[in-house]
Amino acid sequence: MADEKTEEVETKKRGKGLLIPAVVLAVGLLGGGYFLMSSSKAKPAAAGATSTTTTTALGKIVSLDPITLNLSDGHVLKVGMALQLTAKPKDKEIAAAVSGGGGEGGSSSASTSKLGGQEAKALDLAIADLGNKTFDELSRPGGRTAAKNELSEKIHEAYEGDVVSVYFTNFVMS
Repeated sequence: MADEKTEEVETKKRGKGLLIPAVVLAVGLLGGGYFLMSSSKAKPAAAGATSTTTTTALGKIVSLDPITLNLSDGHVLKVGMALQLTAKPKDKEIAAAVSGGGGEGGSSSASTSKLGGQEAKALDLAIADLGNKTFDELSRPGGRTAAKNELSEKIHEAYEGDVVSVYFTNFVMS
């Protein structure tokens, strides 16, 4: 009988010992649920704030002829590019060229070109920027993407916002 009482007392102690961790776990789950619910309520307001930003309407994509250039370490890169323009370019020559009207005055090559004779800006920036890179920089993971992003930013500035982004249509290194 004494053994039965001892077992009963031990069972009660184990039950009380499990009660505290169970309460702590329940409080933790309820608290976590509260924080998840309150953070999900805050997200629609944040999403609404980001949706009020203006986006640039995209226009035509103009492909440029591929060029071959020397990399800084002696390797060669053949790169083709396409430029994503805004729907309404600010530059009158670019706007006229992409709408099919040619440039304002200038030589006949400017009136038949894809960007009103202003392709040279993008090509020059590509030669300068990519020519400073090495084969290893461009061939490592993310190297080509980083170079494209850097070039896109410079071209965007050079065309005063009329070019939204740059796409590589050809990229061969040797």
